[in-house]
Amino acid sequence: MRATNLALGAVMLALVGCGSTSTPADTGPSSSDAGHDAALVATDSGTDAASATDTGPTMCSDTYGGCTTIEDHTADTMVTIGVVMPSATQYAYTPRCIRIHTGTMVTITNSALHPLFAATCSTPGGPLPTAASTTTSFTFTSAGHYGYYCANHGADDGTGMAGLIIVQ
Repeated sequence: MRATNLALGAVMLALVGCGSTSTPADTGPSSSDAGHDAALVATDSGTDAASATDTGPTMCSDTYGGCTTIEDHTADTMVTIGVVMPSATQYAYTPRCIRIHTGTMVTITNSALHPLFAATCSTPGGPLPTAASTTTSFTFTSAGHYGYYCANHGADDGTGMAGLIIVQ
């Protein structure tokens, strides 16, 4: 039974969609990410009960989406995020990672070709769609970390065409 619990814990860890990811531009976990992954570790109590410890919802880290810098847009009431093609086979959002204040409207262009999805690590109750959507403008009324990705070119773990909006 202990081996089954350990295997279950490993599967649960594999299913966790958020946390630090390494991309070519990523220099590894930042100091703001310290402790985030620790909350996702499964523990084995040695009993026959489920061995994963539920620590509640996780929050997208400051490095979600490959963020190495976060553009400050706290003085803006409206921000536009566009789509660029930095290589012949890759799409990206620009700016990919931003910081805004509550009440700011964010418009994402080209969402018809790049359906938007909220990452599962996003702060609950945010305006980003939880199913692929071509809606382009969102007003953020609650502070939090909101990861997002393209349903066609990104993934929930923040790889590929993904980004982060930090609302304070």
